[in-house]
Amino acid sequence: MAGIEECILRNGIGKMSPSLLYEQWPPITVNELLRVMAGDPCAQVIDVREPQEFACQYVPGSHNLPLSSLQDGKPSLDKQKPIYLLCFTGDRAVSAAHVLESQGFGNLRLVAGGLKAWQVMGYPLLRD
Repeated sequence: MAGIEECILRNGIGKMSPSLLYEQWPPITVNELLRVMAGDPCAQVIDVREPQEFACQYVPGSHNLPLSSLQDGKPSLDKQKPIYLLCFTGDRAVSAAHVLESQGFGNLRLVAGGLKAWQVMGYPLLRD
């Protein structure tokens, strides 16, 4: 991995030590996420931003499940499949991973750099 994605992996997700963060929840680059989504249109790509943020721009195929609602109860996600978490830069995705893990969800993946990385790579976004 090189260039912008390597930089995002090192600097773009939260304030935790990257090595600890990545041991707990392996990151996935936006390039890798795009390949996953192409191979599995039902991939669980969860955008944890608030609905008004999501409506402004979002990754095609992602689903909005705000961090605030995750804290209120167990979401209807498939525990057998990977869950790819993203927000704008990655901080809320880390918080969402903590919440989901405490609710018994495993196989959580953080999208390195979030929507910001998606934008930097020039990938398409949708708006409501």
